[in-house]
Amino acid sequence: MNSSSALVASELILFGIIHVYVWNISICRCPRRRVRGNNQAIVFVRTGMKFLFVAMLLAASTNPFLATWKLNPEKSKMDPGAPAPKGDITMTYTAEGEGVRVTASVTLPDGTKKNIVHTQTYDGKPHDRFEGNPNGETLTHRRIDERTEETTWRKDGKVIIVTTRTVSIDGKTLTSVMKVPEKSEPENVMVYEKQ
Repeated sequence: MNSSSALVASELILFGIIHVYVWNISICRCPRRRVRGNNQAIVFVRTGMKFLFVAMLLAASTNPFLATWKLNPEKSKMDPGAPAPKGDITMTYTAEGEGVRVTASVTLPDGTKKNIVHTQTYDGKPHDRFEGNPNGETLTHRRIDERTEETTWRKDGKVIIVTTRTVSIDGKTLTSVMKVPEKSEPENVMVYEKQ
């Protein structure tokens, strides 16, 4: 859950508690209002309970991507022309403001390890692929649903790759499908397991 959702959830919980508490003081302790105010009391309590219910739902909703994921090469399908990955490949998603910071740790063909870090902002707008280093390459991120996100990679405005990432219903697997617009079959299907 991002910080704004947590703030909204806590405000709704607080409002619901205050709502029920005020009802208790104003209706239950005043003898003249006990009979006349019963209908108002019921409406008041129901409203407070609705706020508490919505707050609990917000508090329960989390981003299923926020975790560390490790590539399972045996379950993945790579482009036949691409070199097979050497060593471990992990991706770590952490909440950052309204977006997500992704740290990919990869082992390059020469055996050296490299961390690639970028922020995914799900606003549907193009952002420089390399933050602070515009080179004509942009990434556009959008959430399709709670468990699916899509990234469109453009070079000089032309779409070169579309990647769709989906977290399984049980939350244990992240599948990344990379497609090139000119090809009907996916270029890569990478399967990651939650660590």
